[in-house]
Amino acid sequence: MRCFFCCIFFFLFLSGFAQEEHEYVGAIQLGEDKKQMISFLINFSVKDTLISGYTITDLNGEHETKNIITGNYDLKTKKIAFSEKEIVYTKSSLEKETFCLINFYSNTKFNKKAIKIEGDFVGKFPDGNPCMNGSIIAVRMAKIEKIVEKVTAKIEKSKKLTVEEKKKFNPKKLLDSMTIKRLSKNENLNIFVKKPEVMISFWDVGQEDGDKINLFHDGKLVLRDYVVTAQKNHKLIKLHEGENKFKMVALNEGELSPNTPKIELLSDDKRFETMGFLHKKESAIITVIYKPE
Repeated sequence: MRCFFCCIFFFLFLSGFAQEEHEYVGAIQLGEDKKQMISFLINFSVKDTLISGYTITDLNGEHETKNIITGNYDLKTKKIAFSEKEIVYTKSSLEKETFCLINFYSNTKFNKKAIKIEGDFVGKFPDGNPCMNGSIIAVRMAKIEKIVEKVTAKIEKSKKLTVEEKKKFNPKKLLDSMTIKRLSKNENLNIFVKKPEVMISFWDVGQEDGDKINLFHDGKLVLRDYVVTAQKNHKLIKLHEGENKFKMVALNEGELSPNTPKIELLSDDKRFETMGFLHKKESAIITVIYKPE
């Protein structure tokens, strides 16, 4: 009977993690003095004792990179470990072989309500050779959002600030700018896929304001004078081996500047999302690199 109840408890304990996403945002600290810091986001789920998800380093920076991660949750120590396995996309011009991948081991206990994740990592190149080591400290996104909501409410109620000042010092807007993956003027995003086609979708996630774009695939116009609406526009495009350059050009800024279409690419059962952030006549490029297995 005791074993029966133990099994039920064990099952309930594991089911508390099942399919639930956990998102933390913080920083990677490099060097012995830990003065060099890079912004960091991790999103993962725990099923039984297995961890799966992704990391994003240098959020909205020139080297922003998203990696697939896998790992495990230790039921005895209640600690997590994960390794970056595959690059989904990067804004960096560096070759994939030169990226330093994180192998993380937490020194804090984790549960579905844990506010903080903290620990050290060993860096390794894709060929297994060592690179720079460091540590990670990150706070649960939901906790940050609650703090931001309280601060925003106080600012909105303040009689000492003008309307313009309240807009300028809006904490929620600042948090969004840190976490929403943006594609700005002259930026290039490299995405790595293993199938010869990609589904590209455009839509407006906010107020429809008449944003209009052109889309080119290797110089060939595939979307002309497209007005971005709340309804997704899907386009399946065949890829050739190697680099496929998709150039998005902002034809206007709509009623609300700048031009901000939401963009989604689906391939290899993987999804990539970003948001354009362009002024009139500005452009940005998404390079889809197809290398068959």
